[in-house]
Amino acid sequence: MALTRDATAVRTGTASTATPTWSHTCTGANLLCVGFTMRVNQTVNVVKWGGSGGTDMTLVTNSNGTDALWYELADPVDGTLNVYISLAGATTVLGASVSYTNGEVRGALYEQDDSADLTTVSGDEVFDVMKCADADSVGSLTAGASQTALYEDII
Repeated sequence: MALTRDATAVRTGTASTATPTWSHTCTGANLLCVGFTMRVNQTVNVVKWGGSGGTDMTLVTNSNGTDALWYELADPVDGTLNVYISLAGATTVLGASVSYTNGEVRGALYEQDDSADLTTVSGDEVFDVMKCADADSVGSLTAGASQTALYEDII
């Protein structure tokens, strides 16, 4: 069966907090992926689906300390719930969540080089969050011909 994107959601803005949250709706998804980056790195206490009392999500990749983090949860409960993150201290967080039907994690990959090539097969989808050390040097980020940018924000 083909991989199908169920829904996407993002957390943007510049408000500093130790408990960033955002709403996401799952409707029959069997995989929920969350990625986020922080303006100032903080220790991550927990990432949950369904608010502070919800289901723990599993860390897939912790790149370079805490520059960008990816979490996953198999068979998330259907409904509109919050992605909840608890941090050791307040910072600005930019994040996104994507849910899939017929999803399968094939292993996480982290590349520090933002121009790195990934080898995929037809039907694969790559979900990425990128942190740049200096917003002034970013310029314009452009999705390639076969890519779809879900959001872009500077924190």
